[in-house]
Amino acid sequence: MASAVHLKRLRLRRCSSARQTKSGTTVMEQAHLPSPMSNVSRTLDNLGKLVQHAMKMRSSFTRRQRRMKLM
Repeated sequence: MASAVHLKRLRLRRCSSARQTKSGTTVMEQAHLPSPMSNVSRTLDNLGKLVQHAMKMRSSFTRRQRRMKLM
């Protein structure tokens, strides 16, 4: 089992190398769409997006809290 850090690094590399097409699927996914690996990579992509969204939300939330404390 790969460590979380390794997975994160892999995901980052994948996100930067895979360009988004108009349909929303990445070029790399279209290359091997029939295979089950594409499903896994898509779930990983969605997980990455969720994590990024959560990080964004958390950072804005902490910023808001800090502003409230200052007032």
